Amino acid sequence: MRDEDSWSGVGDGGSTSSGGDASSSSGESGGGWSWSEAAGEAAGQALGSLFEPSTVVPSQPIPSGSPETPLLNPAIMALFTAGAAGTTQAGPPALDARTLAEVQALEALLEQPAPGQLAALLDARWYVQRREERRFETVTWGFDHLIRICTHPAGPYDDGPPAEVLDGRTLFPLLAAEEAADGVAVWLGPAGDYAREAVYLGPGILRGLAAGVDRRIGAAPLPARTRAEIELWMEITQFPWRDRELAPASGDAPPGAVQAHSSMDSAWRPYETGAGTATRPGPTLGPVFTVEQPDAPAGYPGDGRTEILCGGLLAEYLYDKATWHPPTWFISRETRRAAAKLAMVATELLKLIPHGEDELPRGVILTVAGASFLRRRPEYRARRWMHTMFERYHRAATHWMPSIR
Repeated sequence: MRDEDSWSGVGDGGSTSSGGDASSSSGESGGGWSWSEAAGEAAGQALGSLFEPSTVVPSQPIPSGSPETPLLNPAIMALFTAGAAGTTQAGPPALDARTLAEVQALEALLEQPAPGQLAALLDARWYVQRREERRFETVTWGFDHLIRICTHPAGPYDDGPPAEVLDGRTLFPLLAAEEAADGVAVWLGPAGDYAREAVYLGPGILRGLAAGVDRRIGAAPLPARTRAEIELWMEITQFPWRDRELAPASGDAPPGAVQAHSSMDSAWRPYETGAGTATRPGPTLGPVFTVEQPDAPAGYPGDGRTEILCGGLLAEYLYDKATWHPPTWFISRETRRAAAKLAMVATELLKLIPHGEDELPRGVILTVAGASFLRRRPEYRARRWMHTMFERYHRAATHWMPSIR
């Protein structure tokens, strides 16, 4: 066995330790590998050749009086000084009482939609940023391409174009005509204040406001055709599922109106917002719905065209189920019902396309999420795809041999 005291590794000149003569440190028997000063030097030269001399960084002198602090370049120190000064900048200027009251009233309208708010939204002052070509400033948050507008005078970005102040009657028609964006993100409060959730307005909502119609959730009871349509609405909008029920609405609701309830804690809001929404304790109350066709068959969304289902979310729902297929030739009644539901979703999408057109119009895409999906997957706006999905699921629901279950 090799004598450990004879090993020193590669040091200055590859010298050996003082624990013995390196030339005599061969193995005790068997002719094993032996260490020698010449072998150590050769190994050291071979390893050293792997490193470029230019990579060797000489040590920096340490200033006297500060033995633990290396010398820093003055330019680096200047950067630290500038950064420290930047963190002490003052916040946005205080608003006068009248402007502050206007801002707070507008933000309350957005966070708590209710009937009778349309005139206030149209008369309100909105702060926007546009380029020289009069194009709105857009932001990309997650998958969504959004036009950012503000309720607060300090909401626009400092490094963007100068802010403009527009009333809603002027602003909403301009926003409704912007087809490149998925919708609008209304920023609440000053720029950099992330304590509030931005409120999203989809293309269909913007077109409604431009035409003098408030289609936001909560602005009026949602006009459902049947209870099955309400169930589908709750599913595609991700209303909490646990203990979900439709109970008679109270208060000033029209006769026969119902309201969605759930006992779950949830991040659901009566307005659309972005990812990362905080969870609020339950119970969760949904919107109030009127039911035009209360005696419709169970599972049937209703005659006529929907006014409450987002075309983009319906297309995404059908896309998510695109891999579904009957498990066997002899399928259960439950599976046939699932196929029938998907066929009806395809029918609802086809109803949203006007006669003579081949794609979903922007006005039936009520949410930013739905518009974002169709921008990324434009083929799912097409009538042809919807026909294909309808034929597939209709055949599965009606032409397959049912089982006895």
